[in-house]
Amino acid sequence: MWELAADTLDYQCGRPGQCAVYTIETVADGLRFTLDADDADDKPIHHVYGGKLDGGDVLMPNTALTLSLEKLDESTIQSTLKKDGLVLDR
Repeated sequence: MWELAADTLDYQCGRPGQCAVYTIETVADGLRFTLDADDADDKPIHHVYGGKLDGGDVLMPNTALTLSLEKLDESTIQSTLKKDGLVLDR
């Protein structure tokens, strides 16, 4: 479990949230991520997502977003968030 500090993040656009707790769990078919945070306006955010580490795009429930998870090596996982095929975050 990691606690993110807004003053240590390198946001390149938008306004950063004030705090977040990010948890990564191993599940039978990959990883599950849980994000509990407050956005820049101090509104709560809660997201649970994840899946296989095969690089395939998976639709995130109740959104127009897809997420792919890929294991690059023994200590590196890349996640890519897309909307309409365009990368929003990596």
